[in-house]
Amino acid sequence: MELQCGVPSITQELVLIGELARRSFTTTKAIRTYEARGLIAPVLRAANRYRYFDASLTRIVPVFTNMLSIGLALRDIRAIFAPSDPIQACPTDGQLRESMLRAAPIYRRYIESIDAEMIDLAERRRAFEVRLERCRVERESTGAVELPEPFANRRRVRPGRVSYERS
Repeated sequence: MELQCGVPSITQELVLIGELARRSFTTTKAIRTYEARGLIAPVLRAANRYRYFDASLTRIVPVFTNMLSIGLALRDIRAIFAPSDPIQACPTDGQLRESMLRAAPIYRRYIESIDAEMIDLAERRRAFEVRLERCRVERESTGAVELPEPFANRRRVRPGRVSYERS
């Protein structure tokens, strides 16, 4: 399925954006987003401005959707699959192996971010356990109620979101 001089080969099946979306179990909006972000590209654009995509993209587009669903950013998906030029057809096995080399450090970065979030969540859970115990003790006591110490907030930026760190 190679292009010769910009013209699709005879064996190449071309589909419009709606058909690509239907076969990929996604939306035309998602396909347009992937195209706008430089992840995929049509094989040709007709005079009526219709975009024709290689039908083999129906095998790779669901991978993008799945990667987005687990939290990868489109820029990272593009860095993995289309670092220099948008994809016009499903990558070959060799190209997929190359993409796996690019994916490894990106996946490591996400794992490190998740680990940091898990530590933060464990600390927050401990803080709520302390407050819950304080509630129990204060309900059972007859003296003056002592308010808990307030959290000191510091702004912390994580990939894709803003959160507050408690210290």
